[in-house]
Amino acid sequence: MAFKLTASEPGKLSFTMNLEPLVTEKITSGKETKVNVKKEIEQDNTLTVTANVKSNNMKLASRVRVLNDGGTLSATENKDIHIDGADSVVLLMTIGTDYKNEYPNYVEKTLFQVSLNGLKRQLRRDMKP
Repeated sequence: MAFKLTASEPGKLSFTMNLEPLVTEKITSGKETKVNVKKEIEQDNTLTVTANVKSNNMKLASRVRVLNDGGTLSATENKDIHIDGADSVVLLMTIGTDYKNEYPNYVEKTLFQVSLNGLKRQLRRDMKP
């Protein structure tokens, strides 16, 4: 997915990019499903969240790369990315799981993730930060 945000005036776009999966969820039996979550920032502009559901060990991953035109990027102590004073920002996002709809295991051996670099190359001709 790609999102382009623009300000009505130069240097007026400021926000904090946060990416959090649901930490618990209620299922039909009423049990609480716990999720282990790991969050990190890569190369100052990419936020990565990986998680696994304890009850079935399903793994998931999501990454958001922030491409700013103007302004500054900084990491927060909560491992979010703060954008300050940008003219525009493009957010590139990928999401994947190891779920496979195949009885009896329902698990793919590798985690599906689309390359953010590949997505960036595809969008380069159509979107500019």
